[in-house]
Amino acid sequence: MTGTLTALLVLLLSLAATYFFCIRPMRKGHCAMGQLASGTDTACHDRAGTEEAARLKAEIAALRTQSAQPDPK
Repeated sequence: MTGTLTALLVLLLSLAATYFFCIRPMRKGHCAMGQLASGTDTACHDRAGTEEAARLKAEIAALRTQSAQPDPK
């Protein structure tokens, strides 16, 4: 019985810690990934990732227009 209660207590504490330190900050819009070297921006909002996302979106748009055109034969 004591082992079960200890396991339940550990489970509840880990869920509470996960919520307060991970889920709650993300829901408020704060990135918990840490700081970049400049210290002004978080790692999840870096410029390289934004540029990569824009490049991939442009590539997807080009592939969609290419697949929408009839195949010349």
